[in-house]
Amino acid sequence: MRYIVPNSTRGLVNKLADYIVSHLDPNKNNLSFVEVTCHNSFFVIVGRTERESLLDINELKQSFFDSNSKVFEELEIKSLNIIDLLEYNQKLIPINYTGEFYNSVYPVFNSKVIDFIEKNDVKDLSSIDYMEKLILETHSINSHKFDEFTVNSQISVTSEFPYGYSLKMGRICHYYFENISYQVLNRLGTDKIWFKAQTGLTETGDLNIKMDSTSYYPNEKIKSMILDIFDFNYNKFKNENLTDFDYTIQIETQLEKSNWVNLKDFSELNLF
Repeated sequence: MRYIVPNSTRGLVNKLADYIVSHLDPNKNNLSFVEVTCHNSFFVIVGRTERESLLDINELKQSFFDSNSKVFEELEIKSLNIIDLLEYNQKLIPINYTGEFYNSVYPVFNSKVIDFIEKNDVKDLSSIDYMEKLILETHSINSHKFDEFTVNSQISVTSEFPYGYSLKMGRICHYYFENISYQVLNRLGTDKIWFKAQTGLTETGDLNIKMDSTSYYPNEKIKSMILDIFDFNYNKFKNENLTDFDYTIQIETQLEKSNWVNLKDFSELNLF
């Protein structure tokens, strides 16, 4: 997962996607997903939701524009023009989840990404990622001040998972595995772990979880240990740890310790 600079166009589309989902899923109990694409000053909203009643997009558009007026001004976007293609009253199923986590203070980000953010002014960037080397996405002519590999922002910028996805639409899996990774990675002798999972039980009643890591311990032993300690009851996790979850602040709080991290007693954690 890459770090998204909040006061950038990429930050804005992801924040708008979450803002809309916060109104589609105010009780955190339905399936909805939204993708927002910005092309110049036009924002195209596509998505599907179980919700039956239509949102007042004009009202939401104005409230979002007013509450983020400083960002729009910095990006020289004078008005929020929206093309609304949301589909309501849809029969949806949760997405299958795939995620990669790192042995860092914020497991969703590689430690090199975090180090770069702490040491640099990133206001001229849109996002920061790491794939064998740092990748800086820039929207400014000042990109030459960075020594790292830079890429230019695309003409059209689209929001991306988990932003714009309701908790039940696969997002809760992301937070559950973040919770796991935060607690086990530094015990496994690995700098990275990868998960793939369904959001519930398979037809045989088994949790369909796949994982891979760079640990010197066999993957099956790590998986067995995780299954022994964590119950994968996503609804219980949501009810106990995500009651105060706020869609609208996730972009701004990327580098804050997640309040859904639920520490376990690891006296039973043993790998042989």
